[in-house]
Amino acid sequence: MVVATLDTFAKGVCGRVLSIAEDGESCCRLRRMGLREGVNVEIMSDQGHDPVMIRFEGCCLAVRRSMLRSVVVQQCANPNPTPTEENCARCGKPRRRWLRRGQA
Repeated sequence: MVVATLDTFAKGVCGRVLSIAEDGESCCRLRRMGLREGVNVEIMSDQGHDPVMIRFEGCCLAVRRSMLRSVVVQQCANPNPTPTEENCARCGKPRRRWLRRGQA
């Protein structure tokens, strides 16, 4: 599996955060936004310039590419998630849940 900084990943690629470099302001901002070691993150939009849209733990953030240079990520084995339908346990309405291919 590929290990690289998050700014080098293309749209649709996901990975698990291995480390965030302690480089001052960028590190503190990313941690305040909820990005930390062990979190799965996906590149949602990458136009080749700022900002880059990322998704993790149910939220989407637009961040500067320079901030993502301090995030070391291990790429997931299967980068393309597939949606599945299931019912909400509380209200019974259908909801979408994203799973990796091969997961139950």
